Amino acid sequence: MAISDIVLTKKIPSHIITLDSYGACIAGAIFIDDLETLPKNSGFKNMHITPKNESRKFLKDWSENIEDYIVSANIEAVK
Repeated sequence: MAISDIVLTKKIPSHIITLDSYGACIAGAIFIDDLETLPKNSGFKNMHITPKNESRKFLKDWSENIEDYIVSANIEAVK
């Protein structure tokens, strides 16, 4: 499995969590540590999550200071 998704780097303040932020994959994002357990529980192995720090450049256009809370990441695992 190889995907790219938005992950949390720290808790998002409640004033940022809106219907629009769910639609933009912001409010539904989960912490990297939590993400690591989900595929393992489904039988995946060799999990690698690589945050793409360069994504902060375009994420800042999504919402004010959102790049302080989320980052795009490559997620790879084998089943």
